[in-house]
Amino acid sequence: MLVGFDNSTELLKIGEELKLHYDKENVQFVYASTREELPFEDSRFDLIYDRRGPTSILNHSRILRSGGTIFGIHSVEKNRVLEQIEMNGFVDAEIEEFDEALIIFPDEREFAKYLSASHGNPDYTLPENKATLKRLILENNRNGRLALKEWRYIWKARKP
Repeated sequence: MLVGFDNSTELLKIGEELKLHYDKENVQFVYASTREELPFEDSRFDLIYDRRGPTSILNHSRILRSGGTIFGIHSVEKNRVLEQIEMNGFVDAEIEEFDEALIIFPDEREFAKYLSASHGNPDYTLPENKATLKRLILENNRNGRLALKEWRYIWKARKP
């Protein structure tokens, strides 16, 4: 059984539609958030894939069986990823760094909103930050598209 969970009802709805379209009965979607206790019994899973930041793996050690594997893809600092993996009791961590990920933005407003939502950044949608935003727009123009290059870390670890 493949189980996916998300805290977006819209994404879960899309998942259910795709499940029906492809006639997949061995797939289940569950509404859940990593900010709360996950609604799965202990040692339920052999394999976990997590696409969120390393702090989202807080419940994963409980729901992964002993000997199970966890994979993740994150964009935070490499040492922070390794620290969270170890802090949550995982061992044999392997991590690869990729610097080819691009986030493409449809317009300058979405770009400004994205940057503003990043921890430690000012609100680039405000008039007083217009000059800095314009500079960032020029610096992040890639072949006529507004894009940010992001580091990604793909990692794997095991529960002892």
